[in-house]
Amino acid sequence: MSNITEYETVFVDRDGPCAVVTMNRLEKYNALNTTLRSDLYAALSSLMADRTVRGIVLWGGTKAFVAGGDIPEMLARRPIEAFVPTSGAPDLWALIHQSTIPVIAAIAGPCFGGGLELAMACDLRVAADNALLGQTETNVGLIPGRGGTQRLTRLVGATRAKEMIFTGEIIKPDEAYRIGLVNKVVPAGEVLEEAKAYVQRIAEKSPHSIAMAKLMINNGQDASLETALMLEQLAFATLFSTDDMHEGGEAFLNKRRPVYQGT
Repeated sequence: MSNITEYETVFVDRDGPCAVVTMNRLEKYNALNTTLRSDLYAALSSLMADRTVRGIVLWGGTKAFVAGGDIPEMLARRPIEAFVPTSGAPDLWALIHQSTIPVIAAIAGPCFGGGLELAMACDLRVAADNALLGQTETNVGLIPGRGGTQRLTRLVGATRAKEMIFTGEIIKPDEAYRIGLVNKVVPAGEVLEEAKAYVQRIAEKSPHSIAMAKLMINNGQDASLETALMLEQLAFATLFSTDDMHEGGEAFLNKRRPVYQGT
């Protein structure tokens, strides 16, 4: 790896088209305080503006992904500060969801509360065999407040989401895979490389195709089928204006690997 960029609680490595964003607040199991959220937002925003980045891996090392919110900091908040639209805080979860660059969560160790919400905002999730996942806010008198009641429901269904949230249940990675919460489970020593391998595969495609596919999936699932299909057709037709679409077609006809430029 090269081109390491450091923030107070985050550092970024570049490995070709793949960027790895590592959360580095391990003494608190990467609990999400204001500094870590701000550093993540700054790091991710910078990478998302870089056209040479084709995918981002988000992880917290082999000890923990994110153990949840920073409880002492949360206890000091007023309601107006806990409500994202009026808090003035950057919406990290929306940034990831709305980005046209895929973000893959590499999950090892605890992934609780806001940490699971962070992972669910990502496009794909690779879990280590030592991962523990839970939407645990009801254990401290709260509910998920960064998308957990909505994204978990969309991923695993309302009945299983209710069970996890109501009970504050912590599940193991095999169960997370069984219910569709994670894409893959691998040994802890392989989780980062497995996530990076997803990016390498994605980087072989046109960035325009990937961006359009993400936009259609994210935005179409809450529209009527008729509206979503029309949006898909418009996105499909729009890609005919790109050089990458013609490169892909020519490469297929000439039995060679396409070289996409993102134009």
